[in-house]
Amino acid sequence: MRITNYELMEIFETAAENFLRYEYELVQMKCNERTLCSQLSHYIRQEMEGNTFFNNTDYHCDIEYSRNCANPTKDYKAKKMLNNSGTNFYADIIIHSRGKYKVDENLNNLDNILVIEAKYDSNPGNDIFRLSTLTEPFSLSNNRLIDGLPEYVCGYDLGVQLIFYPKDVSLVITYWKENQNVRERIIKHNLIGNTI
Repeated sequence: MRITNYELMEIFETAAENFLRYEYELVQMKCNERTLCSQLSHYIRQEMEGNTFFNNTDYHCDIEYSRNCANPTKDYKAKKMLNNSGTNFYADIIIHSRGKYKVDENLNNLDNILVIEAKYDSNPGNDIFRLSTLTEPFSLSNNRLIDGLPEYVCGYDLGVQLIFYPKDVSLVITYWKENQNVRERIIKHNLIGNTI
């Protein structure tokens, strides 16, 4: 049984609230995005540990993960994106099985659950395109399997565009699934614990 997108949103939003509650100075000081993602991943892992689904499966939260870095002789030594000239891809944060769970008989990619792209408000980048591509379902018409994993990374259950706003110490979270914005949430440091 898979975790629902709603449960993923709850886990991520609780982690984001805790991150902003305890690490708000990092956002205020405009620390490097890698620093912010490293700290945020700590809070995501805490929420995963408290969730029944994650306690009974082998999923992990990693930052800037490169697929099969221990075995560079494989064709898929780095995650690559489809529709982006097959360039290497390193998401800011992902929740995945590190290749343990493969594509099933119904072509569901069981390896990838959540992908997060994080940026400051002054540098939005092309995250929407990336998240739309990464949440597309696996298809044999434009992808192939190598040892049960897609050559081009795809099939994340949910994508998250996370934007840091240092001026008012807030986060804007936008969830993406197959080219569609499915939900947006704003978390402000001075309102944590209150309904926003």
